[in-house]
Amino acid sequence: MKSVIRCFFLITISVNCKLQSDVINLFDINSGVGQLLALTTYQSDVNDLQLKIKYSTNDYPSFVKTGVLEIDLNLPVAAEFRTEHFLISKNYENDLVIRDVIPISNTKIRILFISSVKANWNEDLTLTINHPDLKSRFNLLQNTFVFSFPKNRILGEISEEKSSVSVFPISDTKILLVGGINALGSVVPTVEIFDIESGFSTILPPLQQGLVGAKLCSPEPGIVYVTGGKTVPGNILQNSEISNQIYRIDSKQRTVTVLGLVLTEPRFGHSIVCLPGSRILVSGGQKSANNSISSVSNTHELVHLETSSIAYLNQSESFEYPKMNHEAIWNESDQSVYFFGGQNHPQPQLISNSVDNSVQRLNLSSWMTTRHPLNLSASKSQLFVHLDSSGDFLNFVGTLNDGIISRTIEVWNPVRGVADTIAFFDRLRRDSPVSRFSGNQYIIAGGLETYYKTSAIEIYDHSEGKVFTTGSLLFQRANHSVVLVRGGIAVLGDPSFAGKQVEYYGKN
Repeated sequence: MKSVIRCFFLITISVNCKLQSDVINLFDINSGVGQLLALTTYQSDVNDLQLKIKYSTNDYPSFVKTGVLEIDLNLPVAAEFRTEHFLISKNYENDLVIRDVIPISNTKIRILFISSVKANWNEDLTLTINHPDLKSRFNLLQNTFVFSFPKNRILGEISEEKSSVSVFPISDTKILLVGGINALGSVVPTVEIFDIESGFSTILPPLQQGLVGAKLCSPEPGIVYVTGGKTVPGNILQNSEISNQIYRIDSKQRTVTVLGLVLTEPRFGHSIVCLPGSRILVSGGQKSANNSISSVSNTHELVHLETSSIAYLNQSESFEYPKMNHEAIWNESDQSVYFFGGQNHPQPQLISNSVDNSVQRLNLSSWMTTRHPLNLSASKSQLFVHLDSSGDFLNFVGTLNDGIISRTIEVWNPVRGVADTIAFFDRLRRDSPVSRFSGNQYIIAGGLETYYKTSAIEIYDHSEGKVFTTGSLLFQRANHSVVLVRGGIAVLGDPSFAGKQVEYYGKN
């Protein structure tokens, strides 16, 4: 019988011709050729389809407020999506309705929603992608997005009822508390570490005297330095009521040490920045009790921790005018400290035009302080400034000339040459800090609205450029502290409603 000779050719695979009695089965996955064929077929026919949204784990999913969610794709299939390909979980099907899906490029889609006006979104929201055709053609890596919302709960209690506490996060679960004013109106020397996981405080040795308005910074993990502040709850009447002391707090060893070094000028309403090289920059502030411009400092002092020395910077490095209640931000990208706003008088409501709109820069390379040609869009003191990951300096609220309280959010960016008001908080309030909430989101919670304390929470999303009301604190508060911790914020202080209780608003 004549032998039949056959040859097999597939893509780049070639097999030597053999007699029919010795033919190889190319599709046998147990053979080396079969494994190669399977791998080659997968790589050539199946691509991974990735879907990506902007929200990180800790973000508030603001699309439920804006009605817009954008999804980035790694393949040019945006035109193939329709509204029927997206499903909202049943618990929100009446609160969030998909109106349209628009391809805004080959690799980006925009989903438009009709969203309810509810303030509190509590349960998790699920968005499922159900596209049978794409599933058959691609390896869809993720077809479900789960969005969680921050919730309120009580974490525990601090050691005593107090407000106006100087706070510093020494980790994402532990907060250092220094000084403050107790429920009787007395300034306290208490130092404690509150643990958000256990709900309890660890008491450290006290300061040598009660302090309020002390400024804190940390040059290395677990070590915090405390400078300045005042020893009275109200107006300063004597020079001795302003502190010139420097404390070193070791949170691991639980020690509080007053340094032999003292500030050359006592300071309250000053700024403090920890710089590379174990240095601390202390700037401006009220230095004496007389109620005039001469009681406010325009100097910087540089503390060298390694050599235990302290000295004024040169006159050329001083502020152009006296400055207190300003904000100082260290910008590592250009090795500079930026100083925003402030006031040149302890009581600016009595003196017209005493509030500043300047931005001054101290360059650590040249050690020169210069006034930047780009001013803030408004003169402000007691403002809160954050350096956003976009490179924008964002300044929030503050006090304008004549003591008027601001509710503005402003952007200042020297590279883009932008100084502008970009948004407003809904409520006009004072005595409330603005804290970072997540990567590009910032939160204001509580505060004093004219005559009444509020519990309202608002979040500003810088990627959206908008403000959203997202809920309420469990207690009305003012002169309280807000600290970024794991998954959200911890809120403490103001005993009138909350007592000693520490509240959490977040996702942890």
